[in-house]
Amino acid sequence: MFEREFTSPALYGVKLKEYGFGRDYDVIASWNRRLVYAEVKSSPPKGIEQNEIATFFSRIDEILPDVAILFNDTQLRMKDKLVAMFEEELKRRYGRNSKRRYPVVRLVDELFHVRNRIFIINSKRDVIENFATCLRHYLRAVDHPLCST
Repeated sequence: MFEREFTSPALYGVKLKEYGFGRDYDVIASWNRRLVYAEVKSSPPKGIEQNEIATFFSRIDEILPDVAILFNDTQLRMKDKLVAMFEEELKRRYGRNSKRRYPVVRLVDELFHVRNRIFIINSKRDVIENFATCLRHYLRAVDHPLCST
């Protein structure tokens, strides 16, 4: 999708031996001169465990992408389970003020973001449009002089 729809070089199933949270990074892309990391989950939200969210954040800490996307290939709601797990992981990492410092904010429909750089998305409506919406949002946020990321 990154190569075809966004004209961005991308690697899939990348294994980085140097990093501790390794196994593999599902997608790493160079989009608009920015590093994008996307984690793909195919099970429904109820099948995703808290440790998978923790690993997602650890991988972000390791490779420091400009944009990170957790894509759940489902049409189900994200708010009830995935957003709650994100909030729990953010609290574990950053303490009780995490909801104020790192709120999980609804972008539109079932698309959410944390500080305009980390996104939770599903496949409802259109996968490509959902990715494009998040990437456009990121660009607007980082290029806008009044937005803090």
